[in-house]
Amino acid sequence: MAFVNAQRSQSGLFGDVRERPEWSDACRRHDDYELAHGGDLTHDEADTSSPAYSPEGAFAADNSVLADEDAWTAAGPWFDAPVHRHQFYTPLLTETGVDDHGGVQCAIAGPAYNRALPAGGVWTMPGRRGQRRRGERAGQRGAGDDDPVRRPPGRDAHRAEPARLHRDRAGEDRLGLP
Repeated sequence: MAFVNAQRSQSGLFGDVRERPEWSDACRRHDDYELAHGGDLTHDEADTSSPAYSPEGAFAADNSVLADEDAWTAAGPWFDAPVHRHQFYTPLLTETGVDDHGGVQCAIAGPAYNRALPAGGVWTMPGRRGQRRRGERAGQRGAGDDDPVRRPPGRDAHRAEPARLHRDRAGEDRLGLP
């Protein structure tokens, strides 16, 4: 959690996401299910007769972002999956559960989009490293912000486009590409 919150803070997002231990356990159970079924990533646990099946793991499967990386990089395991990265690095996220073992990663995101955001704010991920413009709230970002994620050598700079999360006039949260 310290690594996740440090990444979020570095990008100008709220760095106070709390771990829910029961969700981390659910992610561990889902990772165990995936490993027992050949290591393939899946957002369900369809084989309910499997000894690796659990209701907790099925909850994690339905509510998480998944990856199959050997190790977390500075960009996190979702570098090549911008939609998943934005689900996990949204300013709305307040709590999560995380597991990383056996080459698979799970982080519960969806049920924890509980943060109230001010109307008219625009957040980007990646955002600027803690720099704010005059009148800008912490975590709030404008268009054209620099990407603080250092791409590993050989990564195509155009593969991961930043998306913007904003609240529209009707009070609905929207995620879109610039």
